[in-house]
Amino acid sequence: MRVHCRGSNTPPPAAFPSCEAGRQAEGPTRARVSRHDAHPGGVRTYIDLAVGHEWNPIRPHVTEFHVIDMDLDVVSTAGRGVFIDDEDEFEDHRAAMNYPAALAESLEASAAELFQAVKAQQAPFDGTDVGWFTKGRI
Repeated sequence: MRVHCRGSNTPPPAAFPSCEAGRQAEGPTRARVSRHDAHPGGVRTYIDLAVGHEWNPIRPHVTEFHVIDMDLDVVSTAGRGVFIDDEDEFEDHRAAMNYPAALAESLEASAAELFQAVKAQQAPFDGTDVGWFTKGRI
């Protein structure tokens, strides 16, 4: 499992070596992580499983991050705790778009692994990520 940071106008942090500008991520399953410390819905962590991660420089000091959202999300909220969201959408799209079995299995395994990591508050879901996401907002 690799956790990818979201694109911003700053280079990816060294703690996330797979977030190198201008480089396609390898493998079928990766995740984007977003922290919402002041989210009105009480969202603490939101992980959007996606494929096709690519950093594209669009002008000096600005890099765009492209992904293909694969529906599955691992979410932690104050009210519901940790859960996997949009499993119904994933199954609908899996059938409608005829996802390869290996891709679907990899996504499901990654969602389960991330669910356990968030639930157990394993790094970076133990709060160590807050500093990196704060730097991305500056």
